Amino acid sequence: GIIVKGKGKLYMSSNRMIYVPKNANLRRHSQAFEIHYSGIRNESFNQPIFGANNITGRSMTTDGREVRWRLAFHSGGVGVFLKTFFRALNLARQQQSAQGAVVAEARFVAQQAQLADEVSSTMSHDRSDPSVVWVSDAVVVEATVVS
Repeated sequence: GIIVKGKGKLYMSSNRMIYVPKNANLRRHSQAFEIHYSGIRNESFNQPIFGANNITGRSMTTDGREVRWRLAFHSGGVGVFLKTFFRALNLARQQQSAQGAVVAEARFVAQQAQLADEVSSTMSHDRSDPSVVWVSDAVVVEATVVS
């Protein structure tokens, strides 16, 4: 399969995470990619005795292939990331399970607004683009396209 590895930035919005590698033009197997919360499964937070805290999971690509991924935090920041990640993941799953219900949609929009308010008061964000709620410079990514 295709393997993507590298250091870079991780951008989080209310719908997805976007990984942008540092010096992408210098690395043959380093490319930007996005992970939609609605497609994440088998996510796991790992705290190895030796090595960086990391989160692993699986997602589907837009062309239907499965991707195994790992985000490692070598310079801290995992605590803030986890809180936001699991909150956004839970909101995406709530929306998926209640699709078509007007009441559920209104509740989801209110929860997204609450998440955005909470994030903007505790994390870095780009005021010119409210869809970007958090950026981490300390992420090392490994992703493998399985099928």
